[in-house]
Amino acid sequence: MNFGNVISRNALIFKSKIAISFKNKKISWEILDQRVNQTANALKGCGVSKADVVAIVSENCLEMIDIVFAAAKLGAISFPVNPRLSPDTVKQLLTISDAKVAIFSENILPVVEQVKDDVRVCWIIIGNKSGDIATYDEFINGYPSGEPGIDVDGDDTVMLFGTGGTTGSPKLVALTHKASIANAMNMICDYGFNSTDVGLQALPLYHVVFNTLLLPFMFVGATVVLTDLSDPDDILSKVEGEKVTIFAIVPPMLLNRFEPFVPEHDLSSIRYFLTAAASFPVELKRKTLAFFKNTCIGYSYGLTEMGGGNVTILRPDHQFIKDGSIGLVTRNLDWRVVNENGLDVGPGEIGELILRGPTMMKEYYHNEKETLETIREGWLYTGDMVRQDEEGFIYLIDRRKNMIKSGGENVYAKLVEDYLLNLEGVADIAVVGIPDAVWGEKVVAVIVARQGSYLSEEEVVTYCKAGLARFEVPKTIEFVAELPRNPSGKVLKHVLVDRILKKKQ
Repeated sequence: MNFGNVISRNALIFKSKIAISFKNKKISWEILDQRVNQTANALKGCGVSKADVVAIVSENCLEMIDIVFAAAKLGAISFPVNPRLSPDTVKQLLTISDAKVAIFSENILPVVEQVKDDVRVCWIIIGNKSGDIATYDEFINGYPSGEPGIDVDGDDTVMLFGTGGTTGSPKLVALTHKASIANAMNMICDYGFNSTDVGLQALPLYHVVFNTLLLPFMFVGATVVLTDLSDPDDILSKVEGEKVTIFAIVPPMLLNRFEPFVPEHDLSSIRYFLTAAASFPVELKRKTLAFFKNTCIGYSYGLTEMGGGNVTILRPDHQFIKDGSIGLVTRNLDWRVVNENGLDVGPGEIGELILRGPTMMKEYYHNEKETLETIREGWLYTGDMVRQDEEGFIYLIDRRKNMIKSGGENVYAKLVEDYLLNLEGVADIAVVGIPDAVWGEKVVAVIVARQGSYLSEEEVVTYCKAGLARFEVPKTIEFVAELPRNPSGKVLKHVLVDRILKKKQ
C-alpha cells in the first residue's frame, strides 16, 4: 500500500489527460509519472532510503507534488514546511525531523542563508542557481524515469506535518500510507469526486490539506489547478478559465478577500464549495449560494492528528436544518464524547471528542511523551469540546485550551464568536481570555469590521448583552485590520493574547 503508486496507475488509465495545471504548464498523467520517478531515482542516488526525511520548504509549486510522491515511492518521508516561518523555526523543524535533504523555493533563499550552516542536510533550490547549492533541475538531471522499485508497507510513515495547533508549540504529526489513503477515500465517498472534476488547489500544500484535497483529486484522476492564495482575482479567473468544479476556501477569506471580485467572473462551473476550519454562519452560507449559483456547500471539521480535515462532514442537505453543526462523523471512524474522567456523556452534554480509526496518526514524530498524552488506550483525545444531538450530529463548542475561566464561570470562546458573527458589520472575530486580577480571566473580543462599516464598542457590548449570558459578554473590545491565522485558517489566539498583553505594559 503506497500512495505514490496512484500516479503510476493514473498514467496507465488516463495517459495524456491533464493531471496538473500550474501557471503556464499543463502536465499530463504520463509526464507527471515520469517526473515523479525521475525525482525518486535522484533522491535514491543521493542516498535517500526508506524512512529518511525529505523536507520541502516552499509555497505551492509543481516540484512539491513531484517530491512528495517520489518520496512515497521510495518509502521515504516527505515533510512540507511553511516557508513563511522564521529562520529559527525552520532550523528547529529541520533538526527535529532529522531531514536528510531540504529542497526549498528560491524566494526563501534569505532564510536558508541564515540556517544552512547550522543544519546538516543536502540543500537543493527550486529556481535559479545560488552559490554551491544545486538547483532542482541539476539534481534530477540524467536520472531515469523508470519505477524505483522499493517495497513499501502501509504502516510506514509517508508524511510529516508540523502542527502547533493554535498554541504555537511545534509538533510533527506522522501519517502512514494507510492513514493518508483512508482519509482520501473518505473525501471521495463523501463528496463524490470523480475523474471529470477539476479541483482548485489554492490552500497551502505544506498543510494537511495535501491529504484532504490534493490526494483525493489525484486518486480519482481529476485535473488539479494548482495556485496559491496571493491574488483572489487571479484565483477566480482560474476558476472561470479552467472550469473548476471543486472550490475550497475558508469562510473569512471568502468574505474579506473574494467578495469584491465575484461579480466579475462566471463561476457557474463550481458544483461543490468546500470549507472548514472556521465558523460559517447562516448569512454567509446564503451569500455563498448567491455567489456560486450552481453549487452545493460542504462543511468539514478535522485535525492533522486524524489525517486531515474531514473527521466530520455536514452535507449540503443539512446546512440550514442543522445550523451550527459540524456534521456527522465520517464513515470509518469511531467516536465518543467523554467527560474529564473519560466517561461517556449523553446527548446535549458538553464533553471532549475522542476518535479512533484508520486515518489516525502513527505518532508525534520523535515525541513519545506527547504521543502517550494524546493517544490513550487506542483513542485519540482531540482536545475539542463538543456536544451531540439525538441524531448524532456534532456541535463544536471550543478547544479545551480556549475555554476562558471568568468569575468562576466557563466561557466557551467559540459560542461568543458565533454569536458576534451575526452582528451586521462584523467580518471576522476572535475571543480570547486575558489574565485579570478581578475576574481571573477577562473576556476580550477582537473584531475585524466589514469594509465600509463602522462599529463602536458600545454597539458590540449592547448586542452581546441582548443574547449572551452576563459572564459571556466581553469586558473589552479590540478592533484590528485582520486576525493572525495559520495556513488552515485557524486564528492564532496565542499571538493575539501576546499582542494584547504587550499593549497593556
